[in-house]
Formats: sequence, structure tokens, C-alpha cells
Amino acid sequence: MALSSMVDNEKIFWRSALFIFALLTSQAVFATDHIPFGHDHLFHIYRVEGMAESMSGGQFPVRIVGKSFAGYGEPSGIFYPDLFFYIPALLRMAGVPLFVSYNSLCVLINFATIFLTYWSFNRLLNSTKTAAVCAMIYGGFLYRLIDLYVRSALGEAIAMAFMPLALISLWLMLNRSGKYWAAVVVGFTGVLQSHVLSSLMMLGVAIPIALLNFKRLMRREVLISTAKAAGVTALLNLWFYVPFISFYDQIDFNMKNALKSDDTLHFFSFELDFFSSMQFFVGWSIFLVLIVFVVQSIRSKTFKPTWLIMLALGLLTLIVSLKIFPWKAIESLPMIGKQLGVLQFPFRFIMLGSIAFAYCAGIALVSLVDNLKGSKWIALLICFAIAQCNLVFLNESEGKASEVNGLVCSWYVVRDDAVFKLCFVDHDAVGYIDYTYDDITYEDIYEGFAVEDFFNNLEKPTLLRADDMAPLDVISDYRKTGMTIEFTARTTEPTLIRLPMFYYPGYEATTDDGRSLTVGSIGKHRLTVEVPRGETHVKVEYVDQMSWRAALMLSTVGLMGFLMQTRREDLW
Repeated sequence: MALSSMVDNEKIFWRSALFIFALLTSQAVFATDHIPFGHDHLFHIYRVEGMAESMSGGQFPVRIVGKSFAGYGEPSGIFYPDLFFYIPALLRMAGVPLFVSYNSLCVLINFATIFLTYWSFNRLLNSTKTAAVCAMIYGGFLYRLIDLYVRSALGEAIAMAFMPLALISLWLMLNRSGKYWAAVVVGFTGVLQSHVLSSLMMLGVAIPIALLNFKRLMRREVLISTAKAAGVTALLNLWFYVPFISFYDQIDFNMKNALKSDDTLHFFSFELDFFSSMQFFVGWSIFLVLIVFVVQSIRSKTFKPTWLIMLALGLLTLIVSLKIFPWKAIESLPMIGKQLGVLQFPFRFIMLGSIAFAYCAGIALVSLVDNLKGSKWIALLICFAIAQCNLVFLNESEGKASEVNGLVCSWYVVRDDAVFKLCFVDHDAVGYIDYTYDDITYEDIYEGFAVEDFFNNLEKPTLLRADDMAPLDVISDYRKTGMTIEFTARTTEPTLIRLPMFYYPGYEATTDDGRSLTVGSIGKHRLTVEVPRGETHVKVEYVDQMSWRAALMLSTVGLMGFLMQTRREDLW
């Protein structure tokens, strides 16, 4: 009884510490009226606002995101996973302020990262203390905090919350027990529903892990668990990836063609030296812990092969981000070089390295202090100090931008009302053209657009107008809700009506009596509807293709079956 009580107290202590740690990493947005001003924050703010607007018009799942480009819309809901963005979007629909909705997602990302990582390492190491230390080190890594608060790469930050769960549970399923197949499903689905590029990286890691465990994989029970994990994961993600794959081939969009262009492959031109990489992506504090542990282990001759392998993997991911790494030579390799350019930046590999470094540093820190009095408090304080040092580094650049070896690290914050005024009232044309048609440029959207000064362009007059319809004299009772338009047309002959939206395959127009009207495009992809002679009430809305609806139904059935199966097998 006494031993059980001690174990319970240990769990309570470390889980409470994890909760407080998650709050610490959320201090930038917790209980504040500001939004972090990061590299991609406008894109994600528009996703939140646009999803809320599209859902208000009856579109679900959201495929064409409203608000952007004066309400003309763009298909980021098809090309960028947005499952977790429904949380702030629904908050916005409920009337919650923008900064609360956006910042709530950031807080949830921190909590999910800490506790999913803790769960994963606890199953791997069978030690509450070491798992908690590993989770705090991972959650406090500078790269993850930069992702969340400086780059505003929320998709990648969400992916990092699920990566430890995905990779560790995959290894556990192949090496220990098939019961971890459900954790594999949750981990990989989390990544697949957050960031496409991170999903490609995870696939590139999962295949070698499976091949390295090929003999175990061929065992009947392991093969069944692997098949269940792969099949259910595929089923749960059909609702997003069927539209993604089919639409990818249907239209040429800006980002797709940019990735094909040799001139825009940042992957082979982004350069950092070794010291900058360590500081920005890992932090010096982790290396201090590792160096002390290495020295101690050499003296006591207690090195373990697994620890060395993980350390080597971590260092490898760090090295590939350096300018001395021969990316130019790799670029010239047939089949491989050009494909790697899709990842855009070599520093993305540190996402995987962070898991390896967290494993090594967690074990090292616990080993270093384990024999000291009050060891758990010492380990806890060191973890808090590491995270706080990284947060202080970010806060020191508040209100300005500092450039170190070509990497701009900014920590601007702007009041929500200022963002709202800039982006959503005076300048509704704000948006990113990444997922629009390739022949739509910023010059088509802003008057006098200057490529070198993007943010100042937001104050320039927009060339897109929400009331730009033609012929205007035949249209009455016009109403637009989200990406759904209704109007009455009175014509003396069949007439082609131009509406203020970009056309994408999937738009349908119907009359009150259920007749379908022809939908098309004119000029720079402006949506058109052909109405018959007479008085016609028209409704234009975006509708999923039949295969997309089937995929959504299969994913829904798969989710229900997965939940029932995990409950039946008592996997959690």
C-alpha cells in the first residue's frame, strides 16, 4: 500500500509539473489581449476568420475559405489540413474575440505537445520522472517555440505535438506489443491533419523504421497490428487527402508551380553556420547537459548503444541544416534531389532531431541528478530554466527584428483591434496567393503592388471589390453569406452574370425549383453563372464532389469503428 501511494504521489507531482510547464510555455499568449506577430500569422488568422465565415454560409467541411481577397475565396481548406483550426473558427462563430480564439489554439498546442510527449516517453522508458523530464525538454525547445511564436508555423507546431507519439508508438508496436496500433493511428493522423510537409517527413522516417524491424514485422501478430494501424490511419484521413490529391491535379496553383521552379527552392539556398543552428534550433542549454553527461559516462564507462544512436540521429538532423552540408550535390542526384526541394527548408529536419535530443537530454539530466538529495526538484528546476532561457531569448527581441546569419528572429506583438482594423475592415483583400491559380498575382489584387514591401502593400487600394458584379442592372436581392451567394436576376434573354468570387471546380448554381445552372469562369478566374430569360432566384454554393463525399462518409464510419474497437480492446 505504501509503495502504491508513493507511485501515485510521484505521478501527481510530475503531472502537476507538466501542467505548470505548459502554462509557462504559453505565457506569451495566456491571458493577454495580443496576438504574436510572426511570419505566417496573417495567413493563419485569415484561415480562422475565413473558416468561420464559410461555415456561416453552410459549407462543411470547409474547402473554400472566405474572407481572403475581399471575399473572393481561396482553396486553402483543400490544400492545407485544417482539422485543428475548427477550434478557433468555432470560437469565432460563437462571438469569441479573434485574439482569444487564435491564442487559445496556441495554448492547446502547448498542452497537447507536453502531455502527448509525456505519454509516449512514459510508455517507452517506463519511468514517470524521466518521461516528464523528456517531455518538458521537448516542449521547451527553442525550435518549437520559434515555430509557434516567431514563424507562426502553426501547422508545423501542431505536427510537432504528435510526432513523438507517432514515432515512439510505431517502435513500441513493432518491438513490444501490438496494442500500440491505436496510438500509432492517433499519432500519424495528428500529423497528417496538421501539416502536409511534416507528413511527408514522417512517411520518410516510418518506412526505414519498418524496414529495420522487418523480421519482427513479418510475425503474424505484429503484421496484423501494423495492417490495422495503416488501414485505419488511411481510412480516417480520406476525407482530406482524397480532395487534396484530386484537386492537386485539377488546377495549377501558385505554390505547386513555385516548388517546381529552381529559382524558388529555398531548401538549397538557406544557409546557417553550426553555432547559429545550435542556438536557434536546439539551444545551448541542451548541449551543456549532454556534454556533462558524456564526460561522466566516459569516466564511469556506462555508455548505452541506444543513447549513442539517438544522439547521433539528433546531431545528424542538426548537421543537415548547415551551409557546409553538400545540398547542391544532392540536388543534382536523379529522382532524389528535386523531390527534397518540396520540404523548402533544411531546418525542418530538426523537428525529428528534437525528439532524439529530448530522449538523450532527459535520460542524461535524470542520471546526473538522480543521486542528489531532492533530485526531482533539481531536475524540474533545470527544465524550467531551459524553457525560460529560450522564452527570454524570444522576449528580448520584442518590438524589433534581429538578424543573425541571415535568419530574422522577430517577436512583435500587435493589439487585436489593430490587426482587425488592418486586415478585416480597411483591407479585406489581404490574403496569400499560395493556393490560388498560378496566373493570379498580387499585382492583380493590389494597386501598385511592390514585391519587396509586402506589408506596406496592405495599405494600398485593392483591385478586388466585393460589389463587383455585372451586369449590375439585372441583379437584385443580392445576399452573400460566407461563400454562398443568393440573388434574383431579371433578364429579357439568357445572360452571363459575373460574381465577386474566384471560380474553383465544385461551385454549383441552382434555382428555387431545383434546376441546375451552368457555372464557369471568365478573365482571371472570375465566377460566372448563366441565367435563363425571365425572373430567376439563384443560389450559388460550393459543393463537395461525389468522391469527396464518399471519402468523408468512409472517414466518419472509420472513426466510429476505431473508437468502438479501442474501447473493446481497452487500449488506453
